[in-house]
Amino acid sequence: MPYINANSSRLQARRDADVRRLGSPNFLHIFGAIATTAQESIEIASQFPAARKYQPLMEMVVKNGSTEALDLFLTGFLESRIMPGTVESFNNRAIWSVQLTNNDTGTAAAGLVTINVYTPALSADQAARERG
Repeated sequence: MPYINANSSRLQARRDADVRRLGSPNFLHIFGAIATTAQESIEIASQFPAARKYQPLMEMVVKNGSTEALDLFLTGFLESRIMPGTVESFNNRAIWSVQLTNNDTGTAAAGLVTINVYTPALSADQAARERG
């Protein structure tokens, strides 16, 4: 039977509570050029090793400054079509991976498509409910 240190368990519980209360840092990814019919994927834990202690990240903002429409897949499932020149946010989802597929007629230029993933801090109401 493995040895479990009670202090270690309490420390982990305190860290988990701090993440819920304070949220995570923002993790920004800037996509390269995405050619017609091509895709670019990222695994959150691989791309952002510091994000591992906050996983799953729960919210994301996508900025599509390109002239191409892109299909967005979150954790393997088609979530939305991100139209050119738009900003969209996705809330209250467990985000483990992100994939963008260009099914439009031109190339989405490098640097014009970004994502920002994070876990937000608890609101005052949520924190009060959690304290009981």
